[in-house]
Amino acid sequence: MPNKMLLKILEISFKAALFFDKQEDTPFDAKEVKNVLIVNTTAIGDTLLSTPAIRAVRKGFPDANISILASPAARLVIKNNPNVDEIIAHPGKVDLSYFLRLPCLLYRVRRRRFDLVVILHANDPDAAPLAYLSGARHRMGWAESRLAFLHTIPVKTKGLPQHIIDTRLNNLKEIGIVSSDRRMELFLSNDEKAWAKGFIKKAGFSDKTLIGVHPFGSKVNKWWPVENVIEFCKEAIKEFSCRVIIFGGKKEINYGDEISQAVKGVVNLAGKLTIRESASLINECRVFISTDSGPMHIALSLGVPTVALFGPDNPLITGPLIKPYAVIQKNIPCVPCELKVCERNMECMKEIRPGKVIDCIREMLKISSKDEVLEIV
Repeated sequence: MPNKMLLKILEISFKAALFFDKQEDTPFDAKEVKNVLIVNTTAIGDTLLSTPAIRAVRKGFPDANISILASPAARLVIKNNPNVDEIIAHPGKVDLSYFLRLPCLLYRVRRRRFDLVVILHANDPDAAPLAYLSGARHRMGWAESRLAFLHTIPVKTKGLPQHIIDTRLNNLKEIGIVSSDRRMELFLSNDEKAWAKGFIKKAGFSDKTLIGVHPFGSKVNKWWPVENVIEFCKEAIKEFSCRVIIFGGKKEINYGDEISQAVKGVVNLAGKLTIRESASLINECRVFISTDSGPMHIALSLGVPTVALFGPDNPLITGPLIKPYAVIQKNIPCVPCELKVCERNMECMKEIRPGKVIDCIREMLKISSKDEVLEIV
């Protein structure tokens, strides 16, 4: 959580700057927009949830130059996106090194003379100040975000719960962009696809059905317990004669090893791949099993049939939208709690039984096309 005193200082400073700012307020005219900056300084999953809005901005301003200010994680999944002309590197975490790099960042942003800045999220306290300091005359962002008084086009987003993709698309109506296309996108190069196929061939399981599993999450209360994963892997390999690949980060290596050592036929790649390499291999999976996490959104963005395991979070806000997919969430009183720390021993994730996931896979393997429908379970 950002330091409250620092936020207060920033608020006072920028209000003073606005008081002395002599820039004229001019009505927004989409026809005059030639240079757009999209601010997306969030993590992998949240960035992929922004790709429908990014695509909509491109369609709304087809002749404009579109740049995106992206965090290190965001840059990994925005790479190769044809709806973006330029990626400007955001330092990421706001710490001492951030402030040391800030002058260079501001120089890069200001010299592009943006007409419009579009902030797609309300997470980071530096988004509105960066938009203001860019010198852009028009700045769109969430009215509920920190330092929202710096927006010239504040958009109210609070109301009935809706999917975050719909929230971001609806926000764009304020600048004349209307889109109902909710597809997330991640673009792999031919070299990346070839690397994945070569990796699979070298590993010796080209003739096997591949099932990817990402049982981890940004918070421990999102994790599918290791004992459940082990039981699932045993059942899946027995029924589908498949290879199960465990995906994860460096912090999950030991958990992945525990699973692979307990079940023959499981390959633990946790901590051994880059994000782009992981995406390339996920693209080769027949089915992907994941908690509510970045890898889940990667699979969905690539059109891989996905079984999404939800516990504390609400799938109506961050869950899958484009079929085929299945969502498993236990109907217990505290779900969805949306808490960062579980108060009930992670009952919601423990109660997701491996047999239920196997049932979903069984249905998905009957589907011959990614465009066919699998209902939510």
